[in-house]
Amino acid sequence: GCYVTVKRIISQNLKSLLDSKDFPHEEIELLAKTSWNGDPKKHCLSLTSGQKNGKNYSIPIPPPNITGNLHLGHGIFIALQDSLIRWHLMRGFETEWQPGFDHAGLATHEKILALASSKGIPNPTADEYKTISKEWENTSIDGIMERFSILGGAFDNSKPRYTLDEGFTDATKRAFELLDSKGRISRGDDGHLLLDLTREYSEILTLIENGTILIIPEEHAGRLTSMLKEARLWNITRDIPWGHKHPNRKDGFEPKTLDTWFTSSLWPLSTRGWPNNPTPFANGEYDLLETGYDIIFFWCARMLAMSLA
Repeated sequence: GCYVTVKRIISQNLKSLLDSKDFPHEEIELLAKTSWNGDPKKHCLSLTSGQKNGKNYSIPIPPPNITGNLHLGHGIFIALQDSLIRWHLMRGFETEWQPGFDHAGLATHEKILALASSKGIPNPTADEYKTISKEWENTSIDGIMERFSILGGAFDNSKPRYTLDEGFTDATKRAFELLDSKGRISRGDDGHLLLDLTREYSEILTLIENGTILIIPEEHAGRLTSMLKEARLWNITRDIPWGHKHPNRKDGFEPKTLDTWFTSSLWPLSTRGWPNNPTPFANGEYDLLETGYDIIFFWCARMLAMSLA
């Protein structure tokens, strides 16, 4: 299958590598990375008949936060999803497996401040903050992309997406304007904006109850159901400089940035070209969403809600 080249190259060097007492993972990873030649998806396709069956198969990659490097959990989910993507590729499906990054507002803000402090700048000015945040951003994204490459997944690598890129900026602004025009955004008593998605949460509950949305393991369906029933207005603003500036409102109220989850909830829309250049997958649904139970409401349910809003 798709791993034949890696297997052949590694086997040629395996005896000498395994003579070592410890498993030489760094050398093995380098051999695997080199064998893919930067395009594992293309290599995978080269081992098939090349015939398409006219069907699509899509899995979203939960975008890693740019707060640090990838960890074991990322390796596990990439291995699982990669197997499914390759299997469908070899069966003639057109696949979508989009890599990317999340700017992770509050968490990254703390990392930026820590980096500034390490440089002897405990209270950075706006310009200093901008410079240091760019340094952190570039270093973290480069590190994540390097590890994606080492893992050798059959990613759609043409253009990784980032929740602060131009496309997400357009999508965030447009989504805010649409929701605001529908009267779904209100001003809170403390100088914050509140988004009402309770109608959409009710629709999601119905989809879970009638089996349209299947959650495995089933115990997490109960967890999500409870959170959806208890959900109230969503505070979509944060008093930090890191993130998307929200569009000006008529009342002149302007918190600093929008909540990261607001933008990441637009992942299935923006990565498919909305609102400007929709892709062939733009009108489709994800076939599978494999992610951590801890963000089943904060990311998964909100993606569904924003698609329904």
